[in-house]
Amino acid sequence: MIHQAFEDEVVVVDLRSGAYFGLSDSATRAWKMVGPEGVSTAGLAAAMRSIWPESTAAIEADVCQFVDQLLAHDLIVPIAACPSPLPAPEGMVPAYGPPVLQKHSDLQELFLLDPVHEVDPGAGWPNLPEQGGSVVLTVAPDRERLVARTPELTLLIHRTTGLYAVLDGEAHLLWSRIASGPATLTAGPFTDALLQAGFAVVVPLADTPAPSSEAIAVAPEPLPTPPLAPTLHRDLEDTLRPWISRPLPLPAAEPLPAQVITAAFDAYAAATAERCGTGFAEQAFRLGGRRLAVRTLPGQDVEALLPALAHRAETAPHAHDAPAHAGPAHDPPALRITLFTATELPASAPLAQVLLTLAINFSDAIGPRGELLALQGSGLSGHYDPGTQLLAVLDRAGGRAWVVKRDEAPLPFWEVGSPLRFLLHEWFAAEGLQFVHGACVGGSRGGVLLAGPGGAGKSTTALLCVAAGLRYVGDDYCLADPARGWIHSLYGTGKLKGPEDVQRLPALQGQAINADAFERGGTGKAVLPLAALWPERMAEGLPLRAILLPRLSSDAAPRLEPCSAAELLLSLVPSTVGKLPAADDGDCRRLVQLVAGLPAYVLHLGADPSLLPAAIEALTGR
Repeated sequence: MIHQAFEDEVVVVDLRSGAYFGLSDSATRAWKMVGPEGVSTAGLAAAMRSIWPESTAAIEADVCQFVDQLLAHDLIVPIAACPSPLPAPEGMVPAYGPPVLQKHSDLQELFLLDPVHEVDPGAGWPNLPEQGGSVVLTVAPDRERLVARTPELTLLIHRTTGLYAVLDGEAHLLWSRIASGPATLTAGPFTDALLQAGFAVVVPLADTPAPSSEAIAVAPEPLPTPPLAPTLHRDLEDTLRPWISRPLPLPAAEPLPAQVITAAFDAYAAATAERCGTGFAEQAFRLGGRRLAVRTLPGQDVEALLPALAHRAETAPHAHDAPAHAGPAHDPPALRITLFTATELPASAPLAQVLLTLAINFSDAIGPRGELLALQGSGLSGHYDPGTQLLAVLDRAGGRAWVVKRDEAPLPFWEVGSPLRFLLHEWFAAEGLQFVHGACVGGSRGGVLLAGPGGAGKSTTALLCVAAGLRYVGDDYCLADPARGWIHSLYGTGKLKGPEDVQRLPALQGQAINADAFERGGTGKAVLPLAALWPERMAEGLPLRAILLPRLSSDAAPRLEPCSAAELLLSLVPSTVGKLPAADDGDCRRLVQLVAGLPAYVLHLGADPSLLPAAIEALTGR
């Protein structure tokens, strides 16, 4: 983030997104008074009132709205201390107007150019390789670039730029050449798109081997005709891009030993139990054919995470359709999760230091997607969500995990409805099972997966189906076994977005279990305990028979339209890997394996939602 003052004007540039921002007169003065040490909103409003005393009534609300704008665009961050604002800029004071932030994207490609790898090797920044000339490209050496490949096409996703694209035909073949080593291509829209999205980088001339003086002169190989530029999809930028714009640091030379960390968490849990005057209660669950155990302290607020898993408790009735390898109920758990709330610091100095850093300035302790930096290189993995203050640590080798909630605020709807998903995704991935962003319903012949980004209609369609008597595997997240073509149930919950959805499903009115539900006066979705309301309709899992991509339409009735492999991958893979911090190329491979050979359709929802269950029942049976 950079900013520059030009007399009475300030320009702010976000080098992560390539956007730049202009500020109105009052916004410019406010920005200059923030200073490098920060300022409180109240202090800034007071300083603004001293400049424009005649506008006192409007300034406080205007400043709050301006600060919200700055936060929304990630131009400022909250801090704990509240220093005084810098002195007001001198000069003529114009008439007061609300502070306004104006976003511009017309120079985005210029700002996003890598000055080393994405420019013309001779001319340098800010020049792209000359159109029609040659350019040598290689794959960007970046773990944030994910690839899903089939024999006919390549889906590229870059989780830093937030862009994704499908390459097919000649573009797919050219990418294969680039992926196998540096490739010389004709510069043009195709190569520009690969560079802009971060999929490829230019090989500098100095790194290109010169021909030997003894080499026999041969006619140069003609350059391939460049295909059309691929469409760069930007609709999931907020989902795909990291929470914090920073590279993931390399592991420390001497990381904390795993046994020190695991012993510290065990002691922390034991000390918390002693303060609560109770012991841990353990409940076993069977998810994806694996036995997991969750330990909680009775009466703690984190028990709100358990109802979503209750239908998979080993004592839960009405669970059926288990895969043949499910195994006996008395086998030891493959993973034991200790879950507790603790606002006090632990006795362990290394763990206390980590928690203090998270509390004071979490960005110093975590990577771009919440990775706990203190565990890098230790053999353990950790993740911290600053919004919910949930800290999760996984000891995969030891079959143990700890999840600590660091405050007593109510859990938001997404945690109540889909608990422990980051931890479980990482653990199940090592078992060859795949988290899928989608809903699954079905009947006697199997299930269908409803896939697509948020707002596509997955949840409403799934809930309409289960309300009509179809079998229910899950909403929002399911667990897939790609090798067997099976979808397992993870969470026995469903979500409704607002009152309009409740009107379609009156049986679910007033059933929300989350404190922030819109039905309770909050701003969150309503999380519904479907497994408790309709236990006889829950399925432990179903064989997958088809993929459906819901789309809003004005047709009189729902209808199915076959979709291409490209459309299928575009709807399924980016929205899945964007929501899972530990996602990598392995997730892409498993998702491609899951859908290979399955029929896929666009489900045009139509004007009458009540007809949807019958349309899906025609595919799955009752």
